[in-house]
Amino acid sequence: LAILFHSSELYSFYGLDIRHRSPFEHTMVVGYADDSVGYLADPTAYLNKEYAAVTVPRILDLPPFTPTAAAHLSQHAIQLLGRLT
Repeated sequence: LAILFHSSELYSFYGLDIRHRSPFEHTMVVGYADDSVGYLADPTAYLNKEYAAVTVPRILDLPPFTPTAAAHLSQHAIQLLGRLT
């Protein structure tokens, strides 16, 4: 079992990607761990200027993520999990 904690609201596509590509038989991806940095949305949300990608960072007074941030988090999470096996 692996439990991966992160401080964002990660779009489910990326959480499921981490779970499916994890080298562990069971992987839990847990958001809002140790504060909240907002949504990690998919690139389409940024193109469409959706609430999660554009408005929430302003509400939280945080800089917006880049359109590829969620994919980068997912990739690095898989690499981290791989190093733990």
